[in-house]
Amino acid sequence: VTVFDQGLWRNLLAAGVDFRGPKLVRIFETKAKPGKNGAEPVPAQKYKNTIEPSVAYTYQQAFDRNDEIIVYDEVDAYGINANAITYSLASRLIAQRPRAAAEREGASGEKTLVPEGDTGKLREAPSAIPADDDAPPSAETVPDAKKAPLEPIEIASIQIAQSYSFDSNPSTADLDGDPATPLSTSHFSGIALTGRYNPSRVLGFSLSGRYDALFKMVSDVSVSGNFRHSVAQGLFSIVYRPGLGFSQVCNDPQPDPDPTTCSTYGYVSRPDATQVRFQGNFGPIAGRIRLGIDATYNVSPAPNEVHLPYRRWRFEYYTQCCGFLAEYLASQYTAFPRREFRFAVDLRGIGKLFDFNQANQ
Repeated sequence: VTVFDQGLWRNLLAAGVDFRGPKLVRIFETKAKPGKNGAEPVPAQKYKNTIEPSVAYTYQQAFDRNDEIIVYDEVDAYGINANAITYSLASRLIAQRPRAAAEREGASGEKTLVPEGDTGKLREAPSAIPADDDAPPSAETVPDAKKAPLEPIEIASIQIAQSYSFDSNPSTADLDGDPATPLSTSHFSGIALTGRYNPSRVLGFSLSGRYDALFKMVSDVSVSGNFRHSVAQGLFSIVYRPGLGFSQVCNDPQPDPDPTTCSTYGYVSRPDATQVRFQGNFGPIAGRIRLGIDATYNVSPAPNEVHLPYRRWRFEYYTQCCGFLAEYLASQYTAFPRREFRFAVDLRGIGKLFDFNQANQ
């Protein structure tokens, strides 16, 4: 990539319009149930189901020198020709749930749901070490969930959507693996299905899938979820991609060590791929001890892949005066695996006392 110290000005037009509705609404109400063995009766509950179609049109002017633009974090996306219409149908289920109490600040040393992605620095927090007044609230100060006011909460939703481009081909694929045959294209994108289910405030699940417009079959399916508790928080994901299409491979009798050098290429069918990801923090003593786990597992790795391309262990222990952190990371996404070990000590009111980091590749 060559960067020129010259200004580049663009005047581009973009516009869009979004139509939603009509929205269909129906209210469901369950019957009250008497309590068992002297327990309080279960009150009737109301649910609202909505069905709403939507159509959106987007136009964005193209730019013939778009390849000269340096893109930062995929923010500067102008210049890509867009003249497409997207249509979708969504259904949502809304229920009444007691309003959750506000989270009490300062209840633990560090407030985090999942491990940080950057292993080169400590996580920033107002109080890295729990304060003396971080005791759990008394029973008198804890609000009664049964007496809390009810509020509408979306507990489930499902949406199906597809796009049609008037100028470009969102779907492109090699259906036969023959280099002499041109690639198959379509103005239609794949059909995307997205579903979410939140049975409670501490649990959430998502399901997404895509139906390919050229292969006429499902191209990927993913299931993810998260959980939040006082002593355990985390998330997981399972992604399955069937082997659609073909991949280019080198057919040289004696391959060159340089992977970019090849004289004869061939095509092989892509294998199925399944990947499992998990991130979590576990604290047997909330706010004092934490164990962090972050790992990626390939169920059926490709020839140049491994079953565990990424794994990370993080242990934290906090006392009244100091905090200790030990971390181990191993990454093997390329032919050059990387391993990193880190140990750090913090003192209250002073800051970082010791931070040792050793990595090899």
